[in-house]
Amino acid sequence: MKKLSVAFRKGIAPQNWQMPGTGTMPTDLRGVADTFVDLQEARHEADYDTTKVYSRQEVLDLVLRCQRAIAAWHRVKGSPWAETYLVALLANRQLRS
Repeated sequence: MKKLSVAFRKGIAPQNWQMPGTGTMPTDLRGVADTFVDLQEARHEADYDTTKVYSRQEVLDLVLRCQRAIAAWHRVKGSPWAETYLVALLANRQLRS
């Protein structure tokens, strides 16, 4: 999921998920993918780096990013790009096997 999201946040769908004729990837979807990657990295850091201490402001900033990503998702959901992103997240592992 992270590898796919890294590609999507760059505005590039991985080769298996190219969508000819759909135009450029929406900025909102790129923001959702970017937030997914950053929040996953923060969660891993919180889970596995016992020296990491998050300040209240850092946590509030992460929550705000999540809220903005949810709002961005609501603007883009239902678009061909958003549907492709969801299917890619769910099916990519099976397609690689």
